[in-house]
Amino acid sequence: MATKENHLKLMFLLMLLCLWISFAAARDTLELGNTLNSSSYLVSAKRVFTLGFFHSGSTNNIYLGIWFTNDPKKIVWVGNRNAPVVNTAAVLTLETKGNFKILPQGGDAIFLYSHQATNYTYTLFATLLDSGNFVLQELDSNGTTQKVLWQSFDEPTDTLLPGMKLGVNHKNGRPWSLTSWLNEVVPVPGQFSLEWDPKGHQLIIRRQGEEFWTSGVLKGDKFEFISDESKRMYNFTIVSKEDEEHLVYNDINQGGQSAWFLSFEGKLLSFDGSYIAETENCNGHSTDGGCKRWLPSCRSRDDMFDKRSGYFIQGPEPSSLDNSTKLTMNDCRVSCWNLCGCDAYTFLYDNQTGCKFWVKKGEFFQDLSGIIPALYVLIPKSSQNGMFLKLINP
Repeated sequence: MATKENHLKLMFLLMLLCLWISFAAARDTLELGNTLNSSSYLVSAKRVFTLGFFHSGSTNNIYLGIWFTNDPKKIVWVGNRNAPVVNTAAVLTLETKGNFKILPQGGDAIFLYSHQATNYTYTLFATLLDSGNFVLQELDSNGTTQKVLWQSFDEPTDTLLPGMKLGVNHKNGRPWSLTSWLNEVVPVPGQFSLEWDPKGHQLIIRRQGEEFWTSGVLKGDKFEFISDESKRMYNFTIVSKEDEEHLVYNDINQGGQSAWFLSFEGKLLSFDGSYIAETENCNGHSTDGGCKRWLPSCRSRDDMFDKRSGYFIQGPEPSSLDNSTKLTMNDCRVSCWNLCGCDAYTFLYDNQTGCKFWVKKGEFFQDLSGIIPALYVLIPKSSQNGMFLKLINP
């Protein structure tokens, strides 16, 4: 028995050793003709960031991503968020022609960078830097002139890292902006974006293109409506010239890891999960903390949604459904808020997409046991203005 246990321990240690050797030997660069498959990675020189393929939640959708090496859940960039590889394997390849692309097994190529030449004569390589930037560069024939052909910092997803730009590239007309994931596990573009307004000198979070939150004007290296802690942690640089206008941030505590994440709910969060911009109360009626106001005629400024377990006396079933998988909980909330008579909402599918709405249902019984699935219930300013709650004991 002891021999068997020792054998198992030895096997486990050998597995750990193999993983450690694999990680320690990880490269940070792809050269012409190199490929990266789903079981291999690039790791930046100081082991800050890792690049590789990952699965979206419990699905078979595969994406190319960059994440913090010590926290793989914090994915900072996705290379093919609009074109997942489905139910097959994939490789990242830097072809001798100069094309840089993801090749799904048996599928069409997903190009990160396309070169039209039949053969590439310069030295070409793609390196994952300790800044989190993945850079495709070339050296001329004598190995002296270095040119950036493509970089991940020019194609941000939902994360801003120190040194990344928010703004507008006037040469190609493309913005540098963040776009949230659809939900916690699906990285396709969601409902929220973060941009820099060079004319107003402020940050703007938009929901489906409409202003949702603004930071206030940057004055003396401080934004009015970011958290007090954030005001102490970051400094900002504004660049305004003919070719581009942008903002970059730097973490005053250079020794720590830093990132801004735009959540699928429209919150702007720091690396440790604390708020940079708390948009939780941006429900249309509040202008606190930079929230933008929209108030339907049937709502009061004190009305709010609250998560409650229970049911409506006029029937537990929803009045209507919206089965679009592109809708998030925020979409459901805004739709219910704008729909006079909508008393509650929740998601339709297990991945928290789609919407259920309860309209003109009246009296709501709250189950304090929490056994009944929760809804987001409208709590009116006064029970005389609509439905009211009745509490029942478990």
